[in-house]
Order: sequence, then C-alpha cells, then structure tokens
Amino acid sequence: MEFLRGNAQFYQSAELEINPAGDGLPVVMIQTSHPKAKTMIQDLKEAGGVKAICFNPGEDPFQDEQYDLGILQAENKELYLFGEFNEGDPVHQEARKKWEERCQLTKGWCGLIIAKGLMGASRGQPQFKDMIALFEVRWLPAKDLGIGPLQLMPMF
Repeated sequence: MEFLRGNAQFYQSAELEINPAGDGLPVVMIQTSHPKAKTMIQDLKEAGGVKAICFNPGEDPFQDEQYDLGILQAENKELYLFGEFNEGDPVHQEARKKWEERCQLTKGWCGLIIAKGLMGASRGQPQFKDMIALFEVRWLPAKDLGIGPLQLMPMF
C-alpha cells in the first residue's frame, strides 16, 4: 500500500490513518484497458471521489438466482456497479466472509485499485506498474446503503 500511495497516478487518501491490522487493507481491484481506466478515474474524480464500497443483494427472478452486487458509491451519491457475484458460489461466500472480517479489523476501511492491462502479460495478474489509481474508502454494509435488494427487470 505504501508503494501505491506514493506511485499511483491518482491517490485518494483516507480521512485518517488506517490501522493495518490483520492481513492489511482489503481491496477491490478493477483491471481494464488503459483508456477505460483513465475514463473511470476521471468520472470518479468528477463525482467527488469514491465514498464507499458496498455489496448489496440482487436477484434475477427469471433465472431464480441471487447475487451480491459490488457497488461503488461516489461522494455525489451516484452508484457504480463493479461486479455481480453469484451468492451460491462457495468461493465467493468464502471471499465475502474474509472481506467483512478484514474490513472489521481496519475499522471499516478498504480500498479500490484501478489497474490497466486488460490484454497482454499482465492480464489477470497486474503488476505495480499497472496499478494506476488507489482510493482509500469506507466499507458500507448493504443496510446502510439504503436501497434494498435490486431486482433484474425486463426491458420492453
């Protein structure tokens, strides 16, 4: 984290010093193409930065599936979907459990890393040089987001 704080092209620091307890700061990493990463960072900056990361319930009633929706909340209250995770997936369940435990150890602090390199050697394995933005933000429990479960609706 210290390396990224000093070397990322964009850094949004926490309001206070984060206690690096346990395994360290839990992070969500979004890896995309360099142009899309730059656009995403600019959009988030224009929205006042990232306020929180949340996992909110979602459902697809047509497929009878339940999801955890990864959501970024910007300072201007806009919401951005960054991931859709099948609630029944045991790998996701374990990762989500560890995420919440780590967020509790950091007193609700977590991070968002935006990395470039969707294609090529760093695909799926971004190196430090590929990590171009670090946002230190709050973790927000779904109930605190206040939108309730989201349901997929058909578009006619």
